[in-house]
Amino acid sequence: MTAKPEDATSIGPWEEGRRLFDGQSWTVEHTTHNGRPYPITVAVIGKQYDDGRVQRRIVVDVPGDPITTAEARQVIEALTEAIAMSDPEAMDRASNEIAEGRKTSQLANRPPRKG
Repeated sequence: MTAKPEDATSIGPWEEGRRLFDGQSWTVEHTTHNGRPYPITVAVIGKQYDDGRVQRRIVVDVPGDPITTAEARQVIEALTEAIAMSDPEAMDRASNEIAEGRKTSQLANRPPRKG
């Protein structure tokens, strides 16, 4: 018998050699322009195959109207955590790219050296 994925919070029945599952989710509180609450949700979902393989995906549910920069930062944090849960190798690559991007932007923003 195949054990359920460690991060599964709910799991469906086996159908044709696979089953669907929900993983961890994160919520960012948001209020629309007309005052209606519309939380932003980031969630990990996936499929598990009877041979033990697991495929994970990330779902993002956002409102149709703009979000604040503070909300955007919270969404970035949630996405970063979701990536780490879904694909640890992708997280390592993203961290390296972010670090390299920061180096590049820091260099670009420096005043020219006097010489």
